[in-house]
Amino acid sequence: MIMPTPFNEILPGCYPGLSAEEYHAGPGVSKSLLDAFQISPWYYEQAKLGNGKTSSGFDMGTAAHYAVLQPELFEANVICGPEDRRGNKWKDLVAAHPGKTVLTAGDYQEIMQARDAVLAHPVASSLVTAGDAELSFYWNDLDTGLLCRCRPDRTIRPVYGDDSGELVDFKLVARENAEPSRFLKYVINYDYFVQAAYYLDGVVAVEEIPYDIFSFVVCEKETFQIKCFSFSSDHFLVEAGRLKYHYYLRKLADYLANPPAYLGYPLEIERPAAPAWFVRQVQNGDFEWAPSCIDYPEGDGHLG
Repeated sequence: MIMPTPFNEILPGCYPGLSAEEYHAGPGVSKSLLDAFQISPWYYEQAKLGNGKTSSGFDMGTAAHYAVLQPELFEANVICGPEDRRGNKWKDLVAAHPGKTVLTAGDYQEIMQARDAVLAHPVASSLVTAGDAELSFYWNDLDTGLLCRCRPDRTIRPVYGDDSGELVDFKLVARENAEPSRFLKYVINYDYFVQAAYYLDGVVAVEEIPYDIFSFVVCEKETFQIKCFSFSSDHFLVEAGRLKYHYYLRKLADYLANPPAYLGYPLEIERPAAPAWFVRQVQNGDFEWAPSCIDYPEGDGHLG
């Protein structure tokens, strides 16, 4: 169901005309809000207020999305600045363009090269130009009743009645990290497997037609090497992502129903065990300062 925009109250549906600013400022639980809640309720509340972390890397990602996915909006939203961020010249440029993404000249050029590399790649270019860019989807989670939302980079709707749709996400990563084994670590460490499940399930809830594939188009900074990955809806990682997002939606619903007085990290004193990987390195004598004969029980925090 496609809903008109602008709007005063979000109802479940697909909103094609919603700007990124309206989407991020609006209601509903996004995957990024769920990420913040995993850290602590305090981070969730800060993210709701728009006080999430920003960085030059974040700006690069935003600019890359405009360049690759919405080129018609690039010039209006991305500004090429001086060579570095030092001095009044940079501050004045940022102040003169509120709400815009301002990049150093070097970063701007890197975004242009990344765009050209993606569009020159036969597989990547077909994925980032197919379907619709930046549609906003809203649905009510059946388990908790929470209003949820997602905004896929590209939504490729089925062409024929028996086909299934596909969602596409564009990632700009550090050099060498589009290599399959390295990117798989990205997928796990940054909860991209949760993103795949959350987005696929959300779009299916709205469109009521199958969406079985979540694809990543990955471009490395500096090298501009490209690799594409696809995960089916029943892939182990997507199923695991489903488990994880449902778990945290339930915890979020409990928090919203019974908000605690204290929102930070748990007050209890932690007594953490040493990470298993560090234990192995010490026991194996991987460090010149650690003899390999040390017996270290993993269950407590003390050397034997």
